[in-house]
Amino acid sequence: MDQREVQRGIRESWAAVLEIDMGETISSIAPLRVNEEFRNLLFSDEVQYNELYLAGLECKHYNILLSDFSFFQYSIIADDHVRYAFYPNPFLDPIEAEVNIERCRELLDAGMITNEEFLTLINEQRSDNRAAPIRYESAPRDRREFSHPSSHFHIGHGAGGRWAIARNLTPLAFTLLILKHYYPQKWQAADDPLKETGNAFEAQLIRARAECPEVPEVLFSDLERSCFHFN
Repeated sequence: MDQREVQRGIRESWAAVLEIDMGETISSIAPLRVNEEFRNLLFSDEVQYNELYLAGLECKHYNILLSDFSFFQYSIIADDHVRYAFYPNPFLDPIEAEVNIERCRELLDAGMITNEEFLTLINEQRSDNRAAPIRYESAPRDRREFSHPSSHFHIGHGAGGRWAIARNLTPLAFTLLILKHYYPQKWQAADDPLKETGNAFEAQLIRARAECPEVPEVLFSDLERSCFHFN
């Protein structure tokens, strides 16, 4: 994907986030450039996930910030290498997050706390939330059969394994996939009896998946496809 396609995908992703009522702000519709501070933390074996998350939040190294202070990143590393990432807020219980944030926001809107105090209150609400960050990459030049799929997910904090996927994801497809699995209550609230799927968001995800081209055989062999992979 080129910069124009990714930029269009960021716009579409923001529209989807607003539609599901999770939008806080969009900081940039352009793919993110490398932030050395964040990149060094990302590849450090000694950094905990909450430290990485806070670094991204504090330096505003994101395209889309959600209302629960989780955020999305969309980047182009090279001409044929894209990277999308989702970093869930590690300090909030997903079930209670919306209520907790709304209470803090009321204090902020009433002028009873500052923006800095608002962020502090959010960050102090530690929980046992195990929600994992997810990164997606399409990196044809780095491809090595069986060990480094051209198109793959990284699930969880740290380098981890690479989970092969047989399609090259668009920013919108990645965003919708995250919204479906991390915000199921919001997602399921969009039931629509007029939709064939019964859900407006599900119908949008089906269309987005169809627009994701399959990885060509030269980059994902039939033998690799015979192994487990996302499709």
